[in-house]
Amino acid sequence: MNYTEALDFLNENFVSFQTAGRTAYHEGLDTIAAACRTMGNPQNDYMTIHIAGTNGKGSVAHMLAAVLQSAGYHTGLYTSPHLHSIRERIRIDGEPIPEYAVADFMSRYGEDIKRLGLSYFEMTTAMAFKWFSESEVEVAIIETGLGGRLDATNIITPAISIITNIGLEHCDILGKTVEAIAAEKAGIIKSRTPVVIGESDPESAHIFITRAAEQSAPIMFADLTYECLEEHPHGTLQRYTLRRIDTGNIQHIELDLLGGFQRKNLITARTAISVLRRKTQLSISTKAILEGLRNVTALTGLSGRWQIISHVPLTIADGGHNAHSFKETVRQLRKMEHDRLYMILGFAADKTLDTIFPQLPADAEYIFTQSSSPRAISADRLAEEAKHYGLKGKVIADPHAALEHAKSNAGPSDVIFVGGSLYLVGEIL
Repeated sequence: MNYTEALDFLNENFVSFQTAGRTAYHEGLDTIAAACRTMGNPQNDYMTIHIAGTNGKGSVAHMLAAVLQSAGYHTGLYTSPHLHSIRERIRIDGEPIPEYAVADFMSRYGEDIKRLGLSYFEMTTAMAFKWFSESEVEVAIIETGLGGRLDATNIITPAISIITNIGLEHCDILGKTVEAIAAEKAGIIKSRTPVVIGESDPESAHIFITRAAEQSAPIMFADLTYECLEEHPHGTLQRYTLRRIDTGNIQHIELDLLGGFQRKNLITARTAISVLRRKTQLSISTKAILEGLRNVTALTGLSGRWQIISHVPLTIADGGHNAHSFKETVRQLRKMEHDRLYMILGFAADKTLDTIFPQLPADAEYIFTQSSSPRAISADRLAEEAKHYGLKGKVIADPHAALEHAKSNAGPSDVIFVGGSLYLVGEIL
């Protein structure tokens, strides 16, 4: 089959979380393990780094990929969901998997995988593992899709595990408390494998400490390893001054990912790099660290994270979609100088809006919209829900029309923010 036929086969036979929500989530690792066995267990052919977390795992994954590429390693990167094309999920040295490789994989394994009953995410995971093996990558960064313990990616044996942070998300699947969700994420901690935890949150830290002890896994908390002494924008970069807490060593880093919340992700990535330098055979120079972090977007193709669409008026799109991420978004917006703030919002229907809306500024001008995803909450219903929290505005269901409306009304000193859903951001971009 060709690429178009492969996509048709994929969309017709594999259920995605984007379209079906919870019903597309498969608990357990048996099906993905069986699929990988039919391919010769390609996930064992290279070093892996495993990343889970409520927010920031995509940014941390891309930071590490950029640094490893700068260090000269043939680097795979598997993330989800995609903004435009399935090919974005599977990259090697920043290049998406070629169309011919998708078509070849579906021709060779599609029917067998269909019979096994894999989900869309499980199928793309198997495709990534196989493509990385065939391309002889030296190291691959693997991002979990949802949770950790039962996530399809959890059949790998990584050189290091990373958990960025914990917040309330997908509570119908992962649990209704921070502790319950932390326990699911902690499932990626493997025997005697170093683990880096991004934040030492009292609600979740003891879960990770206990799991690490059970697995005899060395554990480090990033925010107890590095602290950020200074951060300020510098053109298209953010400049940070990090201090290693135990030694007092100072490092100045420029990062091309914008948004103040990247400070936490940077500290997590920098701690993971320290572990990789000490605990693996990877050779990562200071030059590679600095060059990689300065060029994350160019090296990896990352988009949709505090991405500036235009400068006049300043228009920003960000794919953060839960209460934890919106806390950082609102904090960042309040630090910015502007006259009026326009917020174009669209969410999936399963989002807990009662934890997001109370955080949003009441004085912003809202435009409620919806992506084309079947899971999107209707713009009308979103506006009705927002009224309960004193948030009022216009309903413009089409995202592009919503953006044009904001642009036509905004002055040069105003700010337009687009967010609430990666699918919405993907359509806007």
